[in-house]
Amino acid sequence: MTKVIIHIGTEKTGTTSIQKCLQQNRANLAQQGIIYPHIGPRDDAHFDLVNALHPLDNNGRYMEFLPKVKHEQNFYWDALARCIIANPDKTIVLSAEHFSSRLRDKALTFMKDFFDKLNIEPEIIIYLRPQQGYIESSYSTSIKSGSELTFAQAFTSHEQQTFRYNYHKLLTLWSSYFNQKSIVVRVYDKASLNGDVCTDFLSLIGVNDLKSLQLAAVHENKKWGPAMLEVARLVNMQAKGLSPYQRHKLLNKCEQLIPTAIPKAASVKGLITSEQVTLIKDFYSDSNLKVAKEYLNKEQLFNELDEQQTVQESPVSISRQHLIRLMMAIFNDTHSD
Repeated sequence: MTKVIIHIGTEKTGTTSIQKCLQQNRANLAQQGIIYPHIGPRDDAHFDLVNALHPLDNNGRYMEFLPKVKHEQNFYWDALARCIIANPDKTIVLSAEHFSSRLRDKALTFMKDFFDKLNIEPEIIIYLRPQQGYIESSYSTSIKSGSELTFAQAFTSHEQQTFRYNYHKLLTLWSSYFNQKSIVVRVYDKASLNGDVCTDFLSLIGVNDLKSLQLAAVHENKKWGPAMLEVARLVNMQAKGLSPYQRHKLLNKCEQLIPTAIPKAASVKGLITSEQVTLIKDFYSDSNLKVAKEYLNKEQLFNELDEQQTVQESPVSISRQHLIRLMMAIFNDTHSD
């Protein structure tokens, strides 16, 4: 019988690396009986399956970063059904972090009915990371996308994003539609994953032969430091007339020159403060304890080494003088080419 595995995230747990790995090894995986189907315009991940259901729980809206939808709701899900039927006794793997971050009751009801009709109980794989690191990484993404909020401003909103950071509530939602025993929870940290989330995921989906796969070229999204994030935030505020290309080019140049133009700010490694870390750990301690006991049969979800972050005691500050120095460095660098 066909087995279906759905990798639902969470965001900021190496999902891009996993998806690129599956994408570039699609043919080799198929030889091992594992199908990573190409469904929809996106070739790397199954965002189009999520997007088809997104309006159900989001006031009729589709996901903002995808092209305009041209097909009815069932179009891509019907394609998935045909793929499942055409591949008996194979493993079908789906991956999109927005399964967990965007879909709620109505969409999960659709998914439950879809798999029930095929007489399939899918296995759900989800990676979790300490909330403080998740909040930091989410902030970085928001700045790259054009946000003007300071980290302190963004930090205060975590309590309102219940399903994003309260892992027990998120897992309780999914286990109300799919068997809790079919939900595989993995802790996203280098120690637990032997430093490689891709090989960990491949082992979970039943890959026995890694030698035939391309693994070395898979990398996660590049991380910006606190100084670069603050410079980018200021650019977002002041340079609204730039085209996406111009903004990208300017920020790339800033990233190259920050270490020499403003070395003191560049030396700050942490974004979150030790006080904020304590607040986060206390706020989610009960949720994390429940996840550990119910899904991992452990006494704690993240050990102390997993939870260690590079912290600072005050936010990184980029002054007008810093910016002038950086702009002068960009000017001199540009005219020296």
